[in-house]
Amino acid sequence: MTHGRRLPPLVCLAPNRWDGPRQRTQHLAAGLARTRPVVFVEPAAYSLPGILRRRLNGERTGPLFGRVRQITDNLQVYTPPPTLPGSLHLRSINSLVHSVAWRDLRQTVRAVDFASVDVLVSWPPAFDLARRLRPHRLIYDCLDLFPAFEEGRRRRLLTCLETDLARAASVVVVTSRDLERRWSGRHRRVVRIPNGVDFIVFGPRADPVTIPLDIARLPRPRLGFIGTIGPWVDLPLLRHLARQRPDCSIALIGPVERRIARSSEPMNLHLLGERAYSSLPAYLAGMDVLLIPFRMMELTRAVNPIKLYEYCASGKPIVAAPLEEVMAAEGVCYIGDGPGPFLKAVDEALLEAERPDPARVAARRAVALASGWDKRVAALAESLDADREHPESGMRPQHNLGFSDG
Repeated sequence: MTHGRRLPPLVCLAPNRWDGPRQRTQHLAAGLARTRPVVFVEPAAYSLPGILRRRLNGERTGPLFGRVRQITDNLQVYTPPPTLPGSLHLRSINSLVHSVAWRDLRQTVRAVDFASVDVLVSWPPAFDLARRLRPHRLIYDCLDLFPAFEEGRRRRLLTCLETDLARAASVVVVTSRDLERRWSGRHRRVVRIPNGVDFIVFGPRADPVTIPLDIARLPRPRLGFIGTIGPWVDLPLLRHLARQRPDCSIALIGPVERRIARSSEPMNLHLLGERAYSSLPAYLAGMDVLLIPFRMMELTRAVNPIKLYEYCASGKPIVAAPLEEVMAAEGVCYIGDGPGPFLKAVDEALLEAERPDPARVAARRAVALASGWDKRVAALAESLDADREHPESGMRPQHNLGFSDG
């Protein structure tokens, strides 16, 4: 509660582009911008060679020069200029990369008083930028088990940056129970705020949805996955499913990471690529069963999948790996751990798809209803402002984070 006082500007240091797949960072920034000025800072990670390589591969990238865009009256998006390669290999290069971003940010985003900002960091490599901003309050929004994304030197650097970030943060916000357990013994204030669902996009509609042609042409029953296809997605499991159920069409909708090894896919396994965020409910409407086929590994054990809530909003049968956050939403998913059990869970879900169970449909929609991004934004705003209202809470302003302006 702010009692009508003007809230300070908030700088959100994100791991993803604003125009990329819609993730937690965009939802939280847009929600918080309803009550305060927000600058969404895209990652200062791509080097000029990296940008050129991605463009040659047909990938979307940021501009060749830094820029700022006005999204709403209260929300700006800042894209840093490309910098040196190797920012996730050496701390010195990471520091230099963010020094360049810091100077360009202050020169480019002139409408914000950087002398009084709060900073929300959602990506450990951005810590060197965060402390240059000298925020009144620094919050770490821990989305994932970040070190588990990498190996070797990159993993060691991420671990070091994350440790320094958490040490400087007033509060560590986590998305899952696993992350909550990991941080509770290491930080004085840990708050769990799960992911959520955008009801403006995924909520009930008065008008019937037109199924996209690339889905409508696939034979039924249709099994669907929506999300980035990275190492955490069990493609061998999906290939096994496709071969064992040749009468089913399996559609994967989302960008495919470059490090994913491609092979000759079964005829009924379709990698359709990324689609516009606003079109995703229409794709869900064209599916019979929705999939969360994650590998059970260090990374995924800490995940709270946004797609769980978006799937639940549709009310359709869901088959998932036994992730803790999925299991906590009792009764909304069919669970399968490994090829045999996953196949059995798919068969059970297909039976429900033929004869919908009103109780299960209602349970899924109840999970979605309790998980709107507006609720998540309100919880985060409360954590942001807790020490402003209750100084005795133990959260202290982070004026000096041990870094000189030079």
